[in-house]
Amino acid sequence: MRGSAILRDVRQLTMLPLRRETIYHLVFNPHGAEQSSLNRLIAADPGLALAVLRLAPRSCREDKLGIAQFGRFASPAAVFELVRVSSENGRFISGESDLGMDKLWLHSVATSHATRHLSRSRNYPHPQTAFLAGMLHNLGLLALAAVAPDEVADLLSSNDTNDAEKMLASEEKRFGASHTTIGNQISKRWGLPAWLQEVLWWHHQPENTMPHDLSDRALVSLVRESDLLISSGQFSLCSATDSTTWALPWKIEDPLAAAVLRGVRQAATFVQDHPLKGSPDELSKQVARAVDLATQNVSLHAEYDWRKQAWDQYVALPPDAAPADLSGIVAETYARALGALGALCYVRNTDGSAADGTFWCDGPRAISLSLEQGNNAKPHSDQLIARLRPVWQQRPKLVVNLEYGEEHLAHVLVWLDEFAAAPNDVVWVQVRDLCTSWFANATHVAQLENQLESLTATLREQAVRADAVLEKSKLAALAEMAAGAGHEINNPLAVITGRAQLLIAEETDPQRRKSLETIVAQAQRIHRMIVDLMTFARPPASHCKPVSISDVIDRAIGLVQREADEKRIRFTVTGGAELPQVSADLAQLALAFECVLRNSLEATDENGTIQVIAERDDQAGLSIKVIDAGRGITDDQRQHIFEPFYSGRDAGRGLGMGLPKAWRLIQGHGGEIQVSSSPQGTTVTIRLRALAASDQNRACA
Repeated sequence: MRGSAILRDVRQLTMLPLRRETIYHLVFNPHGAEQSSLNRLIAADPGLALAVLRLAPRSCREDKLGIAQFGRFASPAAVFELVRVSSENGRFISGESDLGMDKLWLHSVATSHATRHLSRSRNYPHPQTAFLAGMLHNLGLLALAAVAPDEVADLLSSNDTNDAEKMLASEEKRFGASHTTIGNQISKRWGLPAWLQEVLWWHHQPENTMPHDLSDRALVSLVRESDLLISSGQFSLCSATDSTTWALPWKIEDPLAAAVLRGVRQAATFVQDHPLKGSPDELSKQVARAVDLATQNVSLHAEYDWRKQAWDQYVALPPDAAPADLSGIVAETYARALGALGALCYVRNTDGSAADGTFWCDGPRAISLSLEQGNNAKPHSDQLIARLRPVWQQRPKLVVNLEYGEEHLAHVLVWLDEFAAAPNDVVWVQVRDLCTSWFANATHVAQLENQLESLTATLREQAVRADAVLEKSKLAALAEMAAGAGHEINNPLAVITGRAQLLIAEETDPQRRKSLETIVAQAQRIHRMIVDLMTFARPPASHCKPVSISDVIDRAIGLVQREADEKRIRFTVTGGAELPQVSADLAQLALAFECVLRNSLEATDENGTIQVIAERDDQAGLSIKVIDAGRGITDDQRQHIFEPFYSGRDAGRGLGMGLPKAWRLIQGHGGEIQVSSSPQGTTVTIRLRALAASDQNRACA
């Protein structure tokens, strides 16, 4: 065949032929077109690797992606179309007859693994891109072998040296162009990425002749070095082709050689004996029938599988799954039912300020972001797409709004496969209705849960208010009872005390005199109890004026300082001086604080510390916490702690009137007092209303 005719056929070439073994695995293997199996085939067939690279959008080809990333664009429909075109052209590559192509195949596979190994050892950031570059570095020679296999086989068999210059000169003489020139022309015509064009043109050139403005000089150097290393070994284009070399031992001393041999051996598992025999015409008919059956099989499986898988995933969700939790299932359902390359489902919150969703392409990827709002803001769908790879941003998409009545439930973006038949309207309606029903149910459940939570919160608030009212009523009743009892007891008690004091004045017997003094002391103790009761029942009238909370705390500490010193207990006071004033009766408020501090002193062991913390409080104005490190009190004790004569301490160690009196005085000042406790100690919190700045100035003037 004349060189000009060969070049003409090369210019008319639309794709590299696939190996017969690749076609067999893709068409006759039920799972051959699935992603995992397809990735292994791509790594073993330069023709399939190039075809899948060309399936990706032009903008995406320039990205430094690998087989797994480019393989996502190869849907089953696109793969079967590749097989159909290859079979219609009548070009197949088989290791049994195309010896020249077998040499090229072994050399390409070995170079790809060598390039990836070197890229990792040299810290090149894109080892998978290096693998593809090594696989396709002899694209021009592969194209020549596709149209003139016998001439290429004769060229390789007659070339007994690995000198690149001599080989390129031999190609120029035989075909009228070298394989680097042919590869460069093909790469431009097929729109291959710039990094691959540079590899095709410069990988045979010395380092010092390469231009400095290459977009990826490191990649070209890696491929050049790998090609030289492989050309000096058993996978050289000049060596004899022998399938027994595929079975060489894996473990050898050189890591690079081990990686190459292991990669070639793995690739060879896909190109063993296969049942595709006969002439190209017979094979074309056989493959065409198989492609039709495989396409129908994929369609039937997709139609059945998407429903089954969708329902299986839906029933596995918890009953209270939120609408945003459905985005992953809906995105995958749309992608599978419509045979789409990818789908994005997202849900916006009530005010439209945020969106949560899932992008599905061979697997889920959660997306969550705050949405820009306003007249100049981009549509919310564009804002979410901006979070995806550029390839998805530039591909055409369809937008689906899932609505129930007038309520917007969710949004779905679908990227269809242009190589597959358009989904019929029935499938569109079925998917939309199914996903809409899921979102409607989830939205209804979420609304019921919100209503239930609101009702529960309201009931809790009512229960707290009812408990507070009951507690206040109970203490008020106790106060009234104490007032009446105190009045009735105080009169006879005064008579007992007066008569006992008269008898003491007349008594000369020391023993009898001591007994009378005991009577007087106990009567006075009863009187103090009655005074406390009367204070609790009917506190004296308050003479309020602006008071600094620091003065109250200092006065209260001074009243209990002697008892604190006896137990070597230290007070630490935080805040207070910078806080606003309160309207209070200084004596009464200090008495309330004294009762609280005395209670903490009783609970604190010797050498302990009591903290007094004064700070602003959003609810009332001021919050004063008295914190001790005692043993704490139980919940049952805490419920009765403000009742008169109730004491959690041992009998005889207090009257049980301190905290009830403090509660009564704080209540009289419009404040509140609360107690919380744990085994590490007890905290008494007093909240008081603060005076406004204007009131303080006016009161203090």
